[in-house]
Amino acid sequence: MPNSYTGINPSKNLHGFSRKNKDIGNWNFEKTIFSSAGDISSTAKDMLTYAQKHIHEELPYLALTHEKYVTIKKGMSRSGLAWIMMGDNDEIIAHNGGTGAFDSLLMVDKRKKLAYIVLSNYLINQNKLFFTVLEEMKRL
Repeated sequence: MPNSYTGINPSKNLHGFSRKNKDIGNWNFEKTIFSSAGDISSTAKDMLTYAQKHIHEELPYLALTHEKYVTIKKGMSRSGLAWIMMGDNDEIIAHNGGTGAFDSLLMVDKRKKLAYIVLSNYLINQNKLFFTVLEEMKRL
């Protein structure tokens, strides 16, 4: 994934904007304990490559991240290592997050072999986005 990196690169990173269109820039984690929670920048193309690796479980350790470790809500969803898992056979995996004005969502249906990727530099409603994409994915 040649266009993914940690830290801030002023020539590549977009600025984040509040709901009032105020430029709130980027968070700078400076290699702290919080770096793993939001210090990665990527492109949609690189994220599709990442999604493909999860669809096909190309790397042996990826299958381990898709195993159920916790049930979040009985009958609704389970959790693997950093993944929310849904569907009758946990075939849909998702991870979302955000820092500052940036939000992201990667949702993969391993059985249908499709992925949704949303990268935003404008504050959005994460929960609404998550369930809208989930319903669309189930519909296809």
